[in-house]
Amino acid sequence: MRNESQVQTAIEGLIRRFRPGIPRIRVRFTENGTTMVSKSEAGQEASLRLHRIFLEAPADLLAETVRAFFAPSDRRSYRQARARIKDYVAHKRGDILRPVPRKRVLPPRGRFFDLGEVLGRILGEFFPASAPVEIGWSHQIQRRLMGKWIENPAPLPNVVLINRLLDSPEVPEYYLDFLVFHELLHETFGVARCGGRWVHHSSEFRERERLFPHYSRAVEWERDNVDRLYRRYRMSRKRRS
Repeated sequence: MRNESQVQTAIEGLIRRFRPGIPRIRVRFTENGTTMVSKSEAGQEASLRLHRIFLEAPADLLAETVRAFFAPSDRRSYRQARARIKDYVAHKRGDILRPVPRKRVLPPRGRFFDLGEVLGRILGEFFPASAPVEIGWSHQIQRRLMGKWIENPAPLPNVVLINRLLDSPEVPEYYLDFLVFHELLHETFGVARCGGRWVHHSSEFRERERLFPHYSRAVEWERDNVDRLYRRYRMSRKRRS
């Protein structure tokens, strides 16, 4: 890894080349695994924050990154620059991953469903050769995202997180089965870069997903019931406050 101060100086020089009128410039390297590059300007100061993987980035990529954030360009050039940044991030994915914080994952045994039993059933029927996976309820209740597959750095097992909103007697078992099946498909297909964009659900992924025995019923139940469950949850919170 190159010397951090040297890379900071090089990036500051690039920013001044594209925006010579900025009096003060700050370049910081972070461990933020969500936002790889971000820019802010306030008063007389401009800041560029980059993940530490950019300490090893090629010089031309650093120049293209600074140009994308600080120099006026046509939309096509900007999209091309962002695509190249994302390709580099994908290449360095193994250096970015951090273990899932334990506080984000509640135990699999809930009030009405045991996700451990659901996971075992789906693994045994559809993914008998799968690597070990952890599962748990989400700490927060969300309106839209019912499940999430989270990649852990090796050798830790990946995590399937299920929205705690669904720990309800109104939720049919086949829907939870489908949701866990969907998230486990990510173990098979992962996340890839294709045509300059992230692909989480490829055509092959969708084909396999539709093979789930209760696919149509599960999709229909989600469409017709999730919003109602969330509204009821919000109303119950208001009554308690």
